[in-house]
Amino acid sequence: QPGPNRRASSWRVLSLALALSLAAAPAVGAETAEERDTRIAKAQAYLDLATTLFKAQDYEGALKELQRAEPLLDGSDTQPLVRFNIARCLEELGRPADAVRAYQRYLALSEGADKRRDRAREAIALLEPRAIGRLAIDCAQPGTVVRLPTVDQTAHDCPYKDDHILAGAYEIVASRPGYRDERRSVTVAAGEDSKVRFVLAVADADVPEPETVKAGTTTRSTLLPWAVVGAGASVLAVGGVFNALAAGTRDEVLNAPPSDERDADFDSFETQRTAAVASYIGGAALLGVGIYLVVDAYSDHGAATGRVVPTGDGVMVRF
Repeated sequence: QPGPNRRASSWRVLSLALALSLAAAPAVGAETAEERDTRIAKAQAYLDLATTLFKAQDYEGALKELQRAEPLLDGSDTQPLVRFNIARCLEELGRPADAVRAYQRYLALSEGADKRRDRAREAIALLEPRAIGRLAIDCAQPGTVVRLPTVDQTAHDCPYKDDHILAGAYEIVASRPGYRDERRSVTVAAGEDSKVRFVLAVADADVPEPETVKAGTTTRSTLLPWAVVGAGASVLAVGGVFNALAAGTRDEVLNAPPSDERDADFDSFETQRTAAVASYIGGAALLGVGIYLVVDAYSDHGAATGRVVPTGDGVMVRF
């Protein structure tokens, strides 16, 4: 940890650099001179308060004021020094992983005194053993890729391993064609192994839209085909009744001696037999048509329609 003299020196440099750089700070974009002066005044107030809080060892309070000031100093010569002192506060707060990130953000700026940049590199080297963890990601499905959006958008083949990752919370996204993406949150602890395993679920297949019926059209019904089948069966049953009546009187009529009564009984017998034959023919025809319509109604092709047309010699079925 830096000594008191070094800490005080850092903040004296911050105050001096702020006074010098802000005095010559140009306006930002279409900013007016008045708006520039207001922005500089706010930044100066935040940094003055941060200096006071840091000297009082209120590092949390100093950190908040520095974080408020930095956006107001974007692109100025003072911004690198503000970032450096943000890292210093995090270091004093015992947050090594966050301090390493802050020092890295400071080094990402091209500006900065060489000695201060060397100090940042030394701090990172000292803090990393207490800030680095290990992350291992495994996936059940081959071909899965994983990303850590909070770090970057790089897609890594799974399994993936990082033995030098800063401690902290991360979001991991696993994806593979034909499977649903899955997101997991993991907290990497310094000096420890963190393991995550993904088992992706197969993506839902496209569900076909229900068939719609256009205006002016009708849907196929199975009621009529079964009604025709029922009618055919009923007519066949009637034929069976007439056939039974004719069979019951056949021997008696044929063996009776000639007489008017025999002639009347014979006419009745012939009528019953004719009705039975006609019923069998008509019932069989209706039954056949009904069965055809039932089969057609449950098939995928277009519906067929049947029509029974009476003729002089019987019936005719048209489709």
